[in-house]
Amino acid sequence: MPKPQRRLAALMFTDMVGYSALTQKDEALSMVLLRQHRSLMRPLFDAHGGNEVKTTGDGFLVEFASALGAVQCAISMQQTLVEHNESAPQDRRIQIRIGVNFGEIEEYENDIYGDGVNVAARIEPLAEPNGICISAAVAHQVDRKIDYPLVSMGEPVLKNIQDPIEVFRVVLPWLVDAVHFVPQKFKDDATAAKSIAVLPFVNMSSDEENEYFSDGLTEELINVLTRLEHLKVTSRTSVFVFKGKRVPLQQIGKQLGVGTVLEGSVRKAGNRVRVTGQLIRVADDAHLWSGTFDRDLEDIFAVQDEIAQAIVEALKVHLAGEVVVVRVKRPTDNMDAYTLYLQGRFHFNKLTPEGIRQSIDYYERAIAQDPKYALAFVGLGLAHLRLVELSPNPDYTKAREAADRAVVLDDGLAEAHALKATVIRNQDWDFAEAEKSYKIALALHPVDVMVYNGYGALLLFMRKCDAALAMHTLANEMDPLHLPTLIWLARANTYCSRYDKAIEICEKVIGMAPEFPLAHMGLAIAYLWRGAYQKALDLVEVTRHLSEEHAAISVVAAIAQHRMGNSEQLQQILTRLLDEPTHRMSEPVYIALLYAELGEEDQAMAWFQKAYEDRAAYLLDVKAYPRNQPVYQLPKIAQFLDSIGNLPGSKPS
Repeated sequence: MPKPQRRLAALMFTDMVGYSALTQKDEALSMVLLRQHRSLMRPLFDAHGGNEVKTTGDGFLVEFASALGAVQCAISMQQTLVEHNESAPQDRRIQIRIGVNFGEIEEYENDIYGDGVNVAARIEPLAEPNGICISAAVAHQVDRKIDYPLVSMGEPVLKNIQDPIEVFRVVLPWLVDAVHFVPQKFKDDATAAKSIAVLPFVNMSSDEENEYFSDGLTEELINVLTRLEHLKVTSRTSVFVFKGKRVPLQQIGKQLGVGTVLEGSVRKAGNRVRVTGQLIRVADDAHLWSGTFDRDLEDIFAVQDEIAQAIVEALKVHLAGEVVVVRVKRPTDNMDAYTLYLQGRFHFNKLTPEGIRQSIDYYERAIAQDPKYALAFVGLGLAHLRLVELSPNPDYTKAREAADRAVVLDDGLAEAHALKATVIRNQDWDFAEAEKSYKIALALHPVDVMVYNGYGALLLFMRKCDAALAMHTLANEMDPLHLPTLIWLARANTYCSRYDKAIEICEKVIGMAPEFPLAHMGLAIAYLWRGAYQKALDLVEVTRHLSEEHAAISVVAAIAQHRMGNSEQLQQILTRLLDEPTHRMSEPVYIALLYAELGEEDQAMAWFQKAYEDRAAYLLDVKAYPRNQPVYQLPKIAQFLDSIGNLPGSKPS
């Protein structure tokens, strides 16, 4: 009788989603899909060094010599099926779950047994359809060796497995569906008790310069609370509208659409901090919780978690299911680096050129204190991105370097992937790669206004209107008073030919901020494209009074006049732009648009090509224009615009 052989191995269990139900409904179709599934998967086992031990009904048990080979094979399997399903009818799509473990097995009579196999089998059902779950034993061997981050799912109870085992999910971009992406907290019934605004904590320190610390603590608490699955949290920019203002809580609650408000104060003296906080129900000013924390500065992260836990306890009667505070890991153990980072963020949020330059200095000093501080690299990259937007000669080198370094240091940091995605979108114009990074950011942190707006813009450029509107709508729901977020939502509606909605949003912004020029300009473009040319001209004049002259203002006016039968102004503007080649008004994309309006395709094409070579940002907006605009009636230009972001070699040389 042969003696059982024992060894260490990586084990993969798979299972087809919904196969049993399909068998009962349509047995013939279930057999067709099973055979198709096996024919698609088996070549991938061989390619990654896998040994098919056996089939398990509609699944597989596969052995690998290495954990890395097993996970790489699992990713390849899911990617293959996602691509297959893109062209398959709805009822013929194949989805599987995959679980991978590494442990000791025993081989006997051409089969394998042991805890290594059992754990893999118990982990597999935890995966999402099209997803992969792995044990900690596998995670330790593959972390930073695959293209996708890993996120801990804790230590779930596994049937018949006595010892606790930490399970991780592989963050895969195809698990995010932008059109139907709705975080759980937005699916919940819209009860006021599930929503909160963290008002800016008051700086009670004797030194006014410590304001950066009170602002920073406010933002950190917002970040902690956003990770609570059933709690809606208003974003930073909307709550900071009320900084330093005495506004009744009922009014704040109404404007932000929240049922509870957290307010407090911070006193910092040397290495000691005192934090006070109170949670108030908006409807009746009832105090649901209050607390005071006297701690050393190095304990500030624990204070954040304790405040978040107290809020959960105070609201638990209103929250569905078991809610556990996500313990946000310390971003750095160096408190000097942390305070420098907070100062950098404080100056960045001023959104002035000088403030941005000051933030870069603080971020660089934070990194000098802790070269592995991933969030500081994110802040540095965002600051360089903002400088690029203010520069006539954009250079994304420093932003890209910071983004790449942040991802290397912490590939589980959503902000790092969002920054990387924005750099790829803005410089490389590689939409597929940018979308991949945005989806990873969303999978890591499903509630992030920056990601919603950034990804929403990309989806507009890709002409995915429903998905773009979904992203920008989520951003607005989280950040209802942020004027740029409202403008981006209006722009999305305009580009998707929903002019009435765009007009409604722009008029709302003007009601909030009558002298905000972008609102008047957005309104002018919506009226222009709807065919209300005189209204567009009137709004252009308002915009001129509110801001310095810009080519976009003149171009909108010229196009409106041209469509009303007066081409003289268009010719004048075109001549002026051509005669001032060094002036910022002469951005080639605007010249191209005027030639396109005149139907002069070759001239327009030449200037669009120059805009492409210069990576003129507004060219991406033109790509997103509705198809009924004159620029898309010119065949060469339509083909050219369609190719942007979609062809290999889109990256600048």
